[in-house]
Amino acid sequence: PLCAESEVLSCGENNSWNNSATGSTDLFDNYIGCPGYLSDGPEFIYVYTATSDGTATLDLTGLSDDLDIYILDATPGGSCDPNLCIASSILPGIADDSVTFPTLSGDTYYIVVDGFGGALSSYNLDLSCP
Repeated sequence: PLCAESEVLSCGENNSWNNSATGSTDLFDNYIGCPGYLSDGPEFIYVYTATSDGTATLDLTGLSDDLDIYILDATPGGSCDPNLCIASSILPGIADDSVTFPTLSGDTYYIVVDGFGGALSSYNLDLSCP
């Protein structure tokens, strides 16, 4: 299934990676429900399961090229679908991106770090939640 090998991300965790490193995919170029920019670079996908109701915030920093963040709501079967995009941050260039999204305890969300226009970059990703 799509996103089956996603890296687990937990509250308070910082992850430093590269969207072209081992584990990256190139499954998605568009995210329905979020602004329609072409994110045709490789993506790295994380899975996060909320432990409480509230909001979670992701900060994407340390970029050398244009990466964006997309939050996908899991399907009823638990897989990811780019048509279920619920939030995103798509600032141009190497600007730090940040996105806050609502969470429900027990629900699963997929966090996608994707390259705009084929962009490749190392990054730092921080997840803050209640």
